[in-house]
Amino acid sequence: MVFSVSRWLWNARNKIRFDETKLSIREIQNRVLREIANNAKLSKHDMYNTASDLQIIKALSVECKMSKAPVVKSCMWILPNVNEIKLCCDGSALGNPCPSGIEIVYRDWEGRVLGTLCKSVGTTTNYLTEVNAIIDGVEKAIYRGWNNLWVVSDSSAAINAFVTHKIPWKFRTKWTQILNSMQSIRLAQPGDKQTFRQIPWLKEDPAKTYLLRNGLREDRYSLQGLKTPT
Repeated sequence: MVFSVSRWLWNARNKIRFDETKLSIREIQNRVLREIANNAKLSKHDMYNTASDLQIIKALSVECKMSKAPVVKSCMWILPNVNEIKLCCDGSALGNPCPSGIEIVYRDWEGRVLGTLCKSVGTTTNYLTEVNAIIDGVEKAIYRGWNNLWVVSDSSAAINAFVTHKIPWKFRTKWTQILNSMQSIRLAQPGDKQTFRQIPWLKEDPAKTYLLRNGLREDRYSLQGLKTPT
C-alpha cells in the first residue's frame, strides 16, 4: 500500500512538473484515498481491533477486517513426584550458529519455584544449546543437593541424544561425571506420555547400566522401588 501510494505521488509530481498538468490538493487527496482503499481490499492481514486501528480505518474510509478467533488449547502442567525436582530446560540462539543462551526453572513437588538459571553459552547451534541447557541444569541441581530429577525439554533431538546415548562428544565426560552423583533421573518432552526413559549410569564397570524403567532402579546390590507419577 505504501509503495503504491508513493508511486502514484511520484507520477503525479512528474505530470505537474513535465506535462504541466494541474492537480488540486483535493484531487490528490481523493486519489490517494482511492489507492489506499483499492490496496486494502487486496490485503490479507487482519486488524487488532484497537482504538488506534479503528481511528485509522475511519479516517481512511477502509473496510474493517476482523481478526481471526483465538484458538484456545487446554494444557496441563504435571507436578514431579514427592522428593523429586522438576527442571524445565530451554535454550535459544539468534541463528545457527549464533550467540546463544540457556534458561532453567527448578520446581518441587508442590509447584514452588526453587530457583532459576540463565546464562550465555557463547556462539553455538540450536541443538548444542538445548543439550547444554540440560547438562548445566542437572549440574546445578546436583550442586544444590537435588539428586532426584525430572528433566523436561521441548527439544526432541536433545532428549533423544540422552536416551540413545549419542550425546555430543564435548559433553560426554561431563555428563558421565554428573550421572555418578545422581540417585534417579528421567527425561521427557512436554506432553510426553512415556513416563520413564532409559538412562545409563556409567560406573566402574562400563557394561553395567542402571535402568529407570517401570519405576525401578536396579543395581548389583539392591532393587529399590521408585514412585511413578500418576
